[in-house]
Amino acid sequence: MITFFPQYLTERSRLHGLAKKAEKDRLDKLHPDAPEKVKAALEEWDKANPLAHAAALSDVADHIDHVRKVRD
Repeated sequence: MITFFPQYLTERSRLHGLAKKAEKDRLDKLHPDAPEKVKAALEEWDKANPLAHAAALSDVADHIDHVRKVRD
């Protein structure tokens, strides 16, 4: 099985996902009893840190080629 989540397809998406997770972890510690604050702050983070181009069809094709090469 092959997954097509952008974080598995491109380095820029992987790094963006790591940064977003780090921010969520930070917010969870800052507001441990206020998930609504975490959600709102994370939405603001998304607006300030957009990922304009997560992955293209060519990235999917490259990923499939990579998996094929690894399996051979």
